[in-house]
Amino acid sequence: MSEKPEIYTAGELIDLLKLRQGGMTLAAYAKEIGISTPMLSDIFRGSRSVGNEKVLDYLAPKGKQFTERKTWVLDKK
Repeated sequence: MSEKPEIYTAGELIDLLKLRQGGMTLAAYAKEIGISTPMLSDIFRGSRSVGNEKVLDYLAPKGKQFTERKTWVLDKK
């Protein structure tokens, strides 16, 4: 039987990023991830997708990777 995937929202991934930042400056943290400071700032503000390959690689535990899946939810009108 396969493992049930762990599902994260974009907001949860941003929260993980902020948690891992610790006391680092935005510039130092962006450099550690391998992206530009403005890109990281835009991700934190929500004006850019957290789905950047370098960001997802940085957040994923060793031996795992994040993949994006689109889902549709049927709601009442």
